[in-house]
Amino acid sequence: AATELILMQVAGFLRRELPIRLAHRIQDLEEAPLLRDTPSVQAVRDVYVNSFLELIEQPKITCPEEEAAFAARLDSLYQAHSNVLIQMAKGAFELRAAVRNG
Repeated sequence: AATELILMQVAGFLRRELPIRLAHRIQDLEEAPLLRDTPSVQAVRDVYVNSFLELIEQPKITCPEEEAAFAARLDSLYQAHSNVLIQMAKGAFELRAAVRNG
């Protein structure tokens, strides 16, 4: 059906695009002086790296069943990333405390 084809095309796009975007975020975190050394930011980086590694192992999606499995995998990754904003804010506070305390 047309809907299944569209879902497979969207999944294919995400399969290609998400690792690229994660790689850019990993690089951004690694290049942020001092912030990259905070435990919270290191935890975020680890989440990004694990997701990147999981996504690059994903084979090409060729049928609706593979699309459904990929969607479930994305839902799992979404849950793993759910606290990234809070972790980054915590990292900013950790950096602030480190700078103030010398």
